[in-house]
Amino acid sequence: MRYVTQQIGIGHEHAREATSNSRSRVLPRRRNGWCLVASAALGVSAMPALGQVEALWTGDAGDQQYGTAGNWDGGVVPVNNGQTYNVTIPASAGTIHFDVDGVSAVTDLDLGSGTTLIIDPDHTLNVLDDARIGGVIQTPGSTFSAPNPGLFTGNTARLTATGGGQLTHAGIQYDGRGVSSGDIFKAEGPNTVLDLSAMTSIDNLVSFSGSPVRTISAVN
Repeated sequence: MRYVTQQIGIGHEHAREATSNSRSRVLPRRRNGWCLVASAALGVSAMPALGQVEALWTGDAGDQQYGTAGNWDGGVVPVNNGQTYNVTIPASAGTIHFDVDGVSAVTDLDLGSGTTLIIDPDHTLNVLDDARIGGVIQTPGSTFSAPNPGLFTGNTARLTATGGGQLTHAGIQYDGRGVSSGDIFKAEGPNTVLDLSAMTSIDNLVSFSGSPVRTISAVN
């Protein structure tokens, strides 16, 4: 297993190329953005939906499962199925597992800082319109796709795809100043893809004492 790691230096950085002699690779400047690949590529298309219902995560059921109706203010699991949803998961909501079977979609998703959304293995969540990500998205052998223009909100968002997972987000600008150290973007394992091809800039100004190292990596 070989590592391909981009260490982001102090200051405002634009994407720059890094490659490896292994099958895992970091592919910058795909349409002026990033695509972190461990062996394969991903193509996803989606159509935005209109007239969606607002759905707010409350976590009242206590099991941290997206598919539990009692965790939502309306008492209904928000996935598009005749009705379309604008989903808000607030800041500091802990770790939430997306466990809805099959290929699911929502129209908009707002994920607050300090919250982690894990798409459980063999599950799929597609965001058809805006994906506003301030927390952490993980796809361990699963799929999260938000190929339409979205935002990274705040300065602590992180994205990780592992075990053949596929993760796409079309944010243009990223602010990582709230991440003290470690991977901000990571793809690990064969056939894993983290597609950030819309991204054009990363703000990495130091906001902690010392010299934090924030990395972008692909591992095969």
